[in-house]
Amino acid sequence: MVQLIRGLRENVTDFVIVINGECKDTDLLRQYAGIIIERENKGFDGGAFKVALAMPGVQELVARSDELVLCNDTFYGSFVPFSDIFAKMRGSEADFWGIRFADNGLTQLLQSFFLVFRKRILSSCILTDFFALYPENSTNFNDALVFFERNIFCYLTEKGYTHDAFYKLRYRALDADII
Repeated sequence: MVQLIRGLRENVTDFVIVINGECKDTDLLRQYAGIIIERENKGFDGGAFKVALAMPGVQELVARSDELVLCNDTFYGSFVPFSDIFAKMRGSEADFWGIRFADNGLTQLLQSFFLVFRKRILSSCILTDFFALYPENSTNFNDALVFFERNIFCYLTEKGYTHDAFYKLRYRALDADII
């Protein structure tokens, strides 16, 4: 986790950490984050993001930011330096992007372990509107995954926001093509 935080910290201005559960060593995390929030693990990632984005100090950070990164620590890596990922994605004009886009022929989404929202989204109330609908106290992992991961992508694209990804995976039942 420290490798992840260090890699991100080198590429962002402000850092907020939300802990879903208990952390025995918040002193280590305070080296990297200006704000640390500890909360019960209800609503999982989406619930954590909803709580954090509703806090006045965090709202002020977001209001003056060009990009907002929402990520969790459930992925390995990054295997590519974050500086390379951010450099590549600076060339994209998308309103929001992620590390991995998945398209299985039936559904498309940016996987929610790492999402970046740009100024067009941040200067609107679209994230506030989305999270107002989010059931932050859910304890059902599948509901939380579907509601947050699938729905945030659909919600934003249906509202006309454009997306991109560092890595795009398209696969079908018996064949696969990676782009």
